[in-house]
Parts: sequence; structure tokens; C-alpha cells
Amino acid sequence: MSTPPQTQTGLNTPEQVLRLIAGSRLLFLDLETCGPAERGQEGGLNPRQGRIRLITLHDAWQTCCMDCFAYPAALPLVLEALKSKILVIHNASFDPWDSGWQVAR
Repeated sequence: MSTPPQTQTGLNTPEQVLRLIAGSRLLFLDLETCGPAERGQEGGLNPRQGRIRLITLHDAWQTCCMDCFAYPAALPLVLEALKSKILVIHNASFDPWDSGWQVAR
């Protein structure tokens, strides 16, 4: 009987994400949100009420995707590291930019 191939999830560690941020000036960013823990998925489409579940970053060569539920303490570090970068943000008018960042529209 043969061994089934290992599944590659494509999810990255905070260290990998922070390394990508540190080595890049320009990044493409997408956030996936879900509802507050006490309300299930309700509110997930409202980023001001929901929680960031996945953060995906891409530079010209690679993509990193981090599960923020797996690494909750890393999310503030990642968001802080992004403040000094030029970001192209997917659906920026939707995502929660109450962090004091300067957003060009």
C-alpha cells in the first residue's frame, strides 16, 4: 500500500509573513473576516464587527497567507510592520482601517 501524498496547506507562520514584509517596499494585501466569536458568522461581512481570520500578502515573487486564529498574538505585529509599507489593498473601502494608517483612495 502506498503512502498518500502530503497536503500542502499554503499557510505561513508569522515569522515567514514578517520576513516577507521586511524584505518588501510594496505589498498586495487582502483580509478575510468572519463574525465575532459570540455571534458565529453573523457580522463577518462587517469588518468593524468581525474579526480578521486570514491575512494574505503578495510581493512580486511570493504569496504568504497567515491564519490569524492560529497565531492571534502575531496579528498586531504584522499590522504594525505593514504601516511603513506601500500597500495595494483588495477592497480597501471594506476592510477595517481604523489603525491610524494613511489610506489613499
